[in-house]
Amino acid sequence: MLDSLHPNISALIAAVFVASARTCYRGALSVLSPAATTIISLALTVGVAWSYYYLSGGVEAWPLRGLLWFAAVGLFGSLGARYISLLSINLVGLARGSIVVQSSLIWSAMMAFFFVGERITWGVGLGTIAIMLGSIILVYERTPAREAIPLRYFSVPLLVALCLATSHLFLRFGFSWIPSVPLGMGISSSTALLVILLVIPFTKERIPRSWGRHPIFIVVLGSLCNAVAAVFFQAAVKNGKMVEVIPVNRLSVLLIIFFSWFFFRKQEAVTGRVVIGGILSVAGAWAIVSK
Repeated sequence: MLDSLHPNISALIAAVFVASARTCYRGALSVLSPAATTIISLALTVGVAWSYYYLSGGVEAWPLRGLLWFAAVGLFGSLGARYISLLSINLVGLARGSIVVQSSLIWSAMMAFFFVGERITWGVGLGTIAIMLGSIILVYERTPAREAIPLRYFSVPLLVALCLATSHLFLRFGFSWIPSVPLGMGISSSTALLVILLVIPFTKERIPRSWGRHPIFIVVLGSLCNAVAAVFFQAAVKNGKMVEVIPVNRLSVLLIIFFSWFFFRKQEAVTGRVVIGGILSVAGAWAIVSK
């Protein structure tokens, strides 16, 4: 069914669910740690992925190279980008962090050009410049809210962008060996969950012994949205061009800015410059898609 959808439509649907998921996480992070939130999210994604895989009938062959690429997607995207993005929300805010993550379009376009052979048109180039300008406007906003955030904190959402771009490339390589969205999603999310469960005991971060029902409900809701977003986005990467579907997916920033203001207006100050930076970044994304 997903293969019958236009890749850009799949990416747009994924964007809606990404925005919903990140807004839910923002509401729960005041109570739960990033590690706890990541574990819950990954556990639900694993369940959704493997259920989807078995319901779809599976695939006959599992080439080792394909499995390794999907495992790398789990390390860089499902675990790395997801966990660091939660840290980013706490450090720079939901809206600002999300717009800086827009720079993943730059890195994804470059990787698609050099490693996949996709063509970068004038629209892609101009869109990339627009996204960079939008990020600069965001970072150098001179207000008390902005000046209270150390500049080095913005390196965290930038690292998220790099992890996302790398995982997108690895995902494309994985599909060249195993063209199965649910299997790719299952392997990547399972790898991420296993790694974080092995690493947590050796870190200073501890999982709380008792969790409130309300934050757990919010994280579960966000995790389900994240899982659905992953299904549609991976289908878009599998069937479309990276230089098109990734910008469409990053249009989620518009919804994130709106949700941020609507639900957290007392906690998350979305100023005029933040909105202008977001609109400029999204305009750049559209320039890339329209070619």
